[in-house]
Amino acid sequence: SLVGNSAFLAGYLIFSVFYSIAVYSSDSSKFYRYFSIGVLALSILGIFITANRGSIIGLFVAFIFLLIYLIIKGKNLSYKQFNARYISIILLCLIFVFSIVFISTRKSSVWQNVPGLNKVAIIGSEDATTQTRLLMSKLSLQAVDPTQNGIKKFLIGWGPENFSIAYGKYFE
Repeated sequence: SLVGNSAFLAGYLIFSVFYSIAVYSSDSSKFYRYFSIGVLALSILGIFITANRGSIIGLFVAFIFLLIYLIIKGKNLSYKQFNARYISIILLCLIFVFSIVFISTRKSSVWQNVPGLNKVAIIGSEDATTQTRLLMSKLSLQAVDPTQNGIKKFLIGWGPENFSIAYGKYFE
């Protein structure tokens, strides 16, 4: 990312992933179909290189939902002799097995050398950024709790300039 924040780049790459899928499915030109496959592959690679945990997890969850959708609706969708439902079931099972292996061995040095997965592997209760995010979530929920601050703060919030007031009031 040229602006010094890789999260911006990862966000734009997520858009390019879905737009490349849209171009692939709507255009019949061979050039644009191959081009969209290239853009899709480079965008996914770029998301992993940026090592933005939110984008990687969001891409992963979107892929899981796509597979579940294809399991439910893809029984008549096939290409040559490959059925989308069966391929989705196999991929979902492989992802489940990979997730179990990844979660059980996430502190291994193998995952620390894979761009993107090294950041996902350190998510946990001992990670400082995770602790900060959990603390901020708890603080934010207290700040908009209608029983403590009334319905106005629940519906409208504190405003962008008054975050420090809510932070100071509820920080322990």
